[in-house]
Amino acid sequence: TKPVLYINEVINGDSSVCEGEVITLKASGLSTKNYDWYVDNAIVGGSENYNPNVLKETVFSVKGVDENGCQGETNFTVKTKPYPTFEVKNSTICSGEEAEVKITNGNAEHYTWKWGNEEYVGKEGETIYKERLSTSKVYTIFGTLNGCKTPEGKNVTVTVKSLPTIAIESNPLSKEICLNESVILNALGGENGKYKWSAEEGLIASENIDQLIAKKTQKQTIYRIHQILWKSSNPLYKKCPYNFQANNILFIFAQ
Repeated sequence: TKPVLYINEVINGDSSVCEGEVITLKASGLSTKNYDWYVDNAIVGGSENYNPNVLKETVFSVKGVDENGCQGETNFTVKTKPYPTFEVKNSTICSGEEAEVKITNGNAEHYTWKWGNEEYVGKEGETIYKERLSTSKVYTIFGTLNGCKTPEGKNVTVTVKSLPTIAIESNPLSKEICLNESVILNALGGENGKYKWSAEEGLIASENIDQLIAKKTQKQTIYRIHQILWKSSNPLYKKCPYNFQANNILFIFAQ
């Protein structure tokens, strides 16, 4: 009588595993414990346990001879589950803005954003992680589908650009002038000479003006200067908002 052999997958008892996962197959049924493992009629192992790296659906066979010289054989099919696929893209923001670390064209049930020793596990269907940043940061993103988590994550870099440092210089230098007189205000600093001016009542000049002649009849006015960094041909650079670190200048208009 042929011996009856058995194969047990001892990791979790499941016949479906993630692509590339290493599993343990255990043969039983012989007191001699002399087994040979086969894949596609080729011998791949000769012990009670076999630890294959399963890359695709595979039929494993085990053969063994009992103490009476009778040979038994049995088969075990292991199916594979694919890892999720998705795409990520680096981005650039200005200091203090909110970064949106996005996932596109993905099929995972949920994603994990990891940085350093911290991580954020997204809810099902969540594809954007938001965080306000003042310095550049690298995230590693993993996806999970049917219990299979990508073994190697994808890195995303958010580059944070500092805001420009600018100031206002007046001519004359005094901050007090006579009523109905004029003063020249010059914008200083920044990277490319593109500015916007504003006063207490709102915007009073548009882009590309680095000098303003102020003539007011009010007793006092605060002038503010902002610089805008315009988008260049390099896709990693973008338009930054007004620089709220800009200096203010207060003019007292004499009676």
